[in-house]
Amino acid sequence: MKKIVRVPDLNNLDQSVIPTILSDQERMSKIMEMNKRYLHWDEVRYRVEENEAISVWAIMKILRNNGLKTIHVCGLDLKCSLLPDFQEWLHHIDRDSVGYFNKVYYT
Repeated sequence: MKKIVRVPDLNNLDQSVIPTILSDQERMSKIMEMNKRYLHWDEVRYRVEENEAISVWAIMKILRNNGLKTIHVCGLDLKCSLLPDFQEWLHHIDRDSVGYFNKVYYT
């Protein structure tokens, strides 16, 4: 059974390493790729240097919150991040299903 690992508390983050990460194009490219795949902390922490893991996670959270959408449903404020790939898939479903449903239901 896999042990559940708690996501780190970012309130007490040592921010001294963040500028170094942000200025390194290769590391930022890796972070952007991990964020595109929407990896969880449990996976991210093994893919970066141990001493930078929490800072990388903080950068990923900032990137995710930047595209965060709030949806009001039944009195709840639900938050979600719409990933570009997901939006593209929805676009194709929306575009391609119009002709299909018209053909199936109206012929």
